[in-house]
Amino acid sequence: MKSHARVVVIGGGAVGVSTLYHLTKKGWSDVVLIERAELTAGSTWHAAGLLPLFNMSYTVGQLHKYSVDLYKRLPAETGQDVSFHVTGNLRLATSRERMDEYLKYCGTANTIGVPFQVISPEEVKKLWPLIDLGDGRDTPKIVGALYHPDDGHIAPADLTMALRRGARTAGAEIYEHTEVTAATRTASGEWHLTTTKGEIVAEHVVCATGNYARQTGRMFGLNGPAIPVEHQYIVYDESPELKAYRSGGGRELAVLRESDQSYYLREERLGWILGPYEKGAPARFADGVPEWFIERWRGAHELRLAWKARGDGFVDTVTESGWTKFNEHSEKAREHLERAWKADPTLPFAAAQLCEVMLGIGDYPEMREWFDRSVAADFEYSSAYHHVLWGLQPRWHGSHEAMVEFGRACL
Repeated sequence: MKSHARVVVIGGGAVGVSTLYHLTKKGWSDVVLIERAELTAGSTWHAAGLLPLFNMSYTVGQLHKYSVDLYKRLPAETGQDVSFHVTGNLRLATSRERMDEYLKYCGTANTIGVPFQVISPEEVKKLWPLIDLGDGRDTPKIVGALYHPDDGHIAPADLTMALRRGARTAGAEIYEHTEVTAATRTASGEWHLTTTKGEIVAEHVVCATGNYARQTGRMFGLNGPAIPVEHQYIVYDESPELKAYRSGGGRELAVLRESDQSYYLREERLGWILGPYEKGAPARFADGVPEWFIERWRGAHELRLAWKARGDGFVDTVTESGWTKFNEHSEKAREHLERAWKADPTLPFAAAQLCEVMLGIGDYPEMREWFDRSVAADFEYSSAYHHVLWGLQPRWHGSHEAMVEFGRACL
């Protein structure tokens, strides 16, 4: 690692790598990015990749438009695809007040130069044939919508890799698996950063650490008001209605948003992603992200890749308990999973739950014994088996002996 840089960016997500890229575009080639794990290992990893052009702020609206335009030209510039699906964005209205808001936005959009259309319910149906326009009784009635034809969605990880390539081509350097552990101001006004891979001095430091912002800020004497909150989105299996529509020649549907109910819906591999915006979402890690979190991320990521490779549809259902100590026990867990599928290929969820247990509490002989007995007996995926696999998770608050006794009682 080099010992001096004009700028050091801390954090290798989409924001940090974009900062690095844009510094090089300004002619600053002596710039470095430091990432404690791998690029995109933080919130970029699970972001939905939506690109909403709608914004009532003139300033933020300009940023949104610039971003969408940048993503369209990045592949040609860097040779790295960003998986940009220009599907359009359909923002529904179920009240006249919401439509008035959209009409007010038209002034901002015209000033910035963002293409848009204010459309009727009939036009909504033409753009989105699968939609229910509502009857005003059981379902809110759609009175119109705001349509952005240039909007859509991207793959955040692919975007980050394109920005990385552009920054590196211009002379920037990126150090992964390197954690900044301390920061002090020198007499000359520069910043002396201590990392797990050595020391580096920078004229300027940019903190783009997302969920770790509070911890990073403390090293610089800052109390950043940035706290992660829990958010869930639902990934659906293949939709027969969507499959029939696409098989009949229908184009990919626009990203659908309903402001009054606060959710978005978009296609995902002939299924859907539904993301609600929760009110009062609980905060997590208010005092800082714990050390075990990145290890659990690595475990979830590797497990997800393994299931994608199998192609059995079990991709995104990985619970927190299944991530613990993944790296220590992954090979042993895989051996057991392979045996599970050979014995009964119809039980991927049972095998998944076993994996969660093993990764959470380790490779105990009792677990091997129970699973061997279950496979040998062609054990049915019954309520008892369900309780064995789920009851022995690390969330168990009793002793290990009590855990063992519980499992034996179930079997």
